[in-house]
Amino acid sequence: MRPSLIPHLRCPAGGGPLVLEGPASDWIAEGTLHCPANGRRYAIRHGMAYLYVDDEHWRPLAAEAAGWTQMAKDSGYYDQTGVAIDFQLPYFPHQPWIDVARQFDIALDIVRPRPGAWVLDVGAGRGWAAKQFAVRGCNSVAIEINDDDQIGVGRSLAMMQQAGVRYDILIGSSQRLPIAAGSFDIAFASAALHHSTSIDSIVASMARALRRGGKLIAIHEPCISDGANDADFAADIAEDAAY
Repeated sequence: MRPSLIPHLRCPAGGGPLVLEGPASDWIAEGTLHCPANGRRYAIRHGMAYLYVDDEHWRPLAAEAAGWTQMAKDSGYYDQTGVAIDFQLPYFPHQPWIDVARQFDIALDIVRPRPGAWVLDVGAGRGWAAKQFAVRGCNSVAIEINDDDQIGVGRSLAMMQQAGVRYDILIGSSQRLPIAAGSFDIAFASAALHHSTSIDSIVASMARALRRGGKLIAIHEPCISDGANDADFAADIAEDAAY
């Protein structure tokens, strides 16, 4: 984590500013963030800041993160060692990534991120979008519930090394972003909004993080017709829900 991010962070328990305990370096791999207002402390591990409170809001998110990891293991695609796909995303020449890349390029054309802009990648998954913004010179921040180093945002550590860039990683809730109001120029989400239990709350949380005149853009959300037969999707829904 870069020390320049700390002024933009807020305590997930009370919303107060956070301070770093101990000396800072240009990249904080291990450490502790402290909230002077309430005394709470939050760990930084492997460069990732864990900004959540283990409460009734967080526990279902943690269960979902564990479920995605287990599903990857059961489906045989968990181990990404030696696999280069993540390093190419979204520009991987197979579906669904062909469509994702097209949508991402449209998003870039709309938001026109400039070098130095602060960009928040919400529900970042493995962090491919945060990396793409960082490659373009942005101050990029990924927030995600799953820290797994193979199929979660922990995979970003390998992606950063491969691309020769750094961006910040937060483990926390997108519906309760631990971010100071008015901190970001762009809030971005790819296939993330539909994971929220409340579209209103996640969009409001993203909007709150934006500076006046900031841009919020979401891509690659699954959509079906209002007249669709729910039974046609029952098997897929049941498979996901089982995890």
